[in-house]
Amino acid sequence: MPRVVAIDDDRDFLGYIEDALADDGWEVITGTDSLSAAALVAREQPDVVLLDMRMQSKDSGWEVCAQLRENPTTQHVPIILCSADAVTMRGRDTWMRDNGIIALEKPFDLDDLYLALGAALARRDAARRHPSAASSA
Repeated sequence: MPRVVAIDDDRDFLGYIEDALADDGWEVITGTDSLSAAALVAREQPDVVLLDMRMQSKDSGWEVCAQLRENPTTQHVPIILCSADAVTMRGRDTWMRDNGIIALEKPFDLDDLYLALGAALARRDAARRHPSAASSA
């Protein structure tokens, strides 16, 4: 059973994600604040992180991404960064690509989420097969 840590300050959104993914066989661990997000991911070691870009502060999602990439125990975990602010995400597309982060614009439908999850798992699997390529993914 694949595991996802979903972090968003919108509890209704988390409930929707949790219900949808659990029905499809995912184990879903949720968090609601950016301050404890990196610790949650390090503790749970999920297959994928689904992370809101804006929570307590404008850049909180970016800060969590940076923390996860700097920590050797979490740097390999694929991240799907979600936001309704497509302009800001496009402005950081090079940084996201260089750090192996997938962007998912809100609102999204479940098909888009499943495509992003599939891409994240494929990156994880490729990194496991070729660890030296993980840093350039």
